[in-house]
Amino acid sequence: MILDFKERGINFESLDNKIDTSTPMGMLMFNICAAFSEMERELIRERVQAGVDAARAKGRVGGRPKSITKDKIDKLKRLKASGEFSVSQMCEMIGITRSVYYRANI
Repeated sequence: MILDFKERGINFESLDNKIDTSTPMGMLMFNICAAFSEMERELIRERVQAGVDAARAKGRVGGRPKSITKDKIDKLKRLKASGEFSVSQMCEMIGITRSVYYRANI
């Protein structure tokens, strides 16, 4: 990206760090900072992946737990087949929302 700017005659100047890409020394400092930033980003990614792998090895799945289980679906099917209850009543009995009910395609 910085090379695209350089081709257009646009220079980067950091006021806080005194980096100016119009000079060879400024370009060197910018590239060194960019390399360290990329290395740190990769290290963070590796650490996160190692943590996820360790959690999976312990049996953890991650993500939000499902609000509807197979048992709840079976109960809903029986309630729906009886024809005695509205969708709202069935959802209240099972403990789910209407959107979960419709997402389950019962």
